[in-house]
This record gives sequence, C-alpha cells and structure tokens, in this order.
Amino acid sequence: MNTTEKLNYILKELKTVPIENIYKAKECIKEKEGFYIGSIDKLEKISLDQLKKYSFVSEVLNLSELKEKLSYTKKILNRVYRLECHKYAPELNKLNFIDKSNSLIEFKVQRVINITDAVSLFIKLSSLKQIKDLVRTCKVIK
Repeated sequence: MNTTEKLNYILKELKTVPIENIYKAKECIKEKEGFYIGSIDKLEKISLDQLKKYSFVSEVLNLSELKEKLSYTKKILNRVYRLECHKYAPELNKLNFIDKSNSLIEFKVQRVINITDAVSLFIKLSSLKQIKDLVRTCKVIK
C-alpha cells in the first residue's frame, strides 16, 4: 500500500467520527486531516497493520476534550481566589477557590508561582467533569 492509499485510509477513518454532541468535532477533524496531509512523507514508515490498529476516532475525541477543557480557562481564572505560594516549600503551593457556601476549595499546584500557570496545570490534570463542577459551584471573584 503506497502513501496515498494510506492517507486515503486515514481520511476515511476520520470521516467515521460521530460529530453530534462532541465539542467542535468538525474543527478537530479538519485539524487532524491537515496534520496527516502535512505529514504524508512520514506515512511511508508506518505499516498498514499499525494504521488499522490505531484509533483515529479516539484521537479526535481526545483533541475535542482538550479543546473543551481549554475553553473553560477564562471562567476558571475569574473564579481563582488566590494562589498560595510557599517560598521554602514550593511543593505545598495551592490554587484556592471559594464555593457558593463560602468554603475553601484547594488544588495542589507544586512549584507553580503564577496564577495562569496554576490554572493551566489544573486544567491539564483535571477531568472535564471536575472542571465543569468547579465552574458551576465556585463564586466569580474577578
């Protein structure tokens, strides 16, 4: 199988991604199509068996989830109460939020010393459900 046939196989697989109820699914599919078209020369080294074993649908779904998580960045930044930094023990740094019952919610953000980086780390390490729950339950501070 030559590289053009491999590329056509990948593009066909990307078309099987279900687009309903998936955050920016069409945009993610187009982004992945562009990536594979741009790296067609690397397809020579990949066997057909490897292509058939790989899940292109899950790749698009993971990208979609990442984009949805990143879309909450501004909402989370508006809910940050403070970043607790420890000069001599940076592994104890915490990102703090206040929920609607005025309770403090803390997330460990080791060795992070600015709020933007702390929020990025929180988004990276949290599930989409945790992020949505935080946005739903915490007060807007800024």
